[in-house]
Amino acid sequence: MILDSTLRLEIVLTAAKTTNDMDVTVDYIAWNADGRPTTPRPFRVASNGVTDVTILAAPIVVGMIFEPMRIAIYNRDTADKIAIVKTDNGTTEFIEVRRTITTLTTLMWEKNVGWYAA
Repeated sequence: MILDSTLRLEIVLTAAKTTNDMDVTVDYIAWNADGRPTTPRPFRVASNGVTDVTILAAPIVVGMIFEPMRIAIYNRDTADKIAIVKTDNGTTEFIEVRRTITTLTTLMWEKNVGWYAA
């Protein structure tokens, strides 16, 4: 999964929260235009129900890319929820995963591993 200056990563739920939003953490590496990586960085945000939330924005600098290494989506709500993680370039959205996350469980994605529940 690679994000360039036109592509962002988002989450949306198929139903509003019952009690609590989901916690989302994306660990990523930024690569500059010369192909040099930065130190890995985290980005943290919470879902907000049926509205798209950017969980990793597109790089602002043209030529830079963001490479997610790990995504963790923790359902701290009191009910199971369906989460959709997608890429969006402003006109077209592509679903990366649509999965039910049971309460107090984490949906994980890791580079070279893929999606799994933890």
